[in-house]
Amino acid sequence: MFLFEEQNRSIVLNRSVSHHIAAGTLGILAGLFHLSVRPPQRLYKGLRMGNIETVLSSSIAAVFFAAFVVAGTMWYGSATTPIELFGPTRYQWDQGYFQQEIYRRVSAGLAENQSLSEAWSKIPEKLAFYDYIGNNPAKGGLFRAGSMDNGDGIAVGWLGHPVFRDKEGRELFVRRMPTFFETFPVVLVDGDGIVRADVPFRRAESKYSVEQVGVTVEFYGGELNGVSYSDPATVKKYARRDAFSSYPLRTWLPSVYRGHDSNKGRNDWPRYLHVSPLRMKLRIEAFLATHGAREGSWKLYMDDKGSWYHNPLRTPTISFVPSSTLSA
Repeated sequence: MFLFEEQNRSIVLNRSVSHHIAAGTLGILAGLFHLSVRPPQRLYKGLRMGNIETVLSSSIAAVFFAAFVVAGTMWYGSATTPIELFGPTRYQWDQGYFQQEIYRRVSAGLAENQSLSEAWSKIPEKLAFYDYIGNNPAKGGLFRAGSMDNGDGIAVGWLGHPVFRDKEGRELFVRRMPTFFETFPVVLVDGDGIVRADVPFRRAESKYSVEQVGVTVEFYGGELNGVSYSDPATVKKYARRDAFSSYPLRTWLPSVYRGHDSNKGRNDWPRYLHVSPLRMKLRIEAFLATHGAREGSWKLYMDDKGSWYHNPLRTPTISFVPSSTLSA
């Protein structure tokens, strides 16, 4: 059973079923009424029932009502939208609902004289996964196209709870990304809310960079339990992930651009590869080399329109169409 089952004990499935039966019966009776009863002439003219625009607009209003009900249940939640079936709601991310529950469990474990590692190791992966911005229904793309695994990737494991500290030993907390932000700066604050470190946009003007402050990260629980990192590049990588969730996830299907918003974020680079195939080929080669793509992990191929795409499936070698066949 899931952790929060108690709050849903008021659910009686028979009530939902009987409600649907009653609503359907009422709809049938209303349909028979409209078939057998005609409106008086004054009402017919007053409501302009002869206009197709009036008929269509009134029908749309009825459908909109149902749409708003469905949208409301996704944003606010309801007794008939269990979290294990529909996932978390938007306001559970905004209010840190699962984060508070996780901290409550950890605090209870520490009160029982457990170590930080033991307390965090007892957090269920499911609960950690719920506290992830990619599960926020308000993130993602109402007007975006493409598969959902082009953003952060598909989560396959919980890395653990990262704890950041500066060289003076202060514990730092990464400011989480709000719901309606596409990008968000990486800012680390102390327990009093004072900014102590960040990932600067311009290094020449940085005062609180990870390198200058000497930030380190240590993991408790999860797959990296007890592992610590002091390398600035690694620390910044986990700080960026921490803005999406306090519980970083190991993902499958690596994406070219992880810094968007969530696993529903779009990765539009394949759409523009037709502009200059050779130039994009060189860029992709440089990307693979920079990110340490292993031999046999990627393959690039050209379609009939001359566009380059990536194939995340495992293939024997990294192969390219000869450059001589392409125009710069």
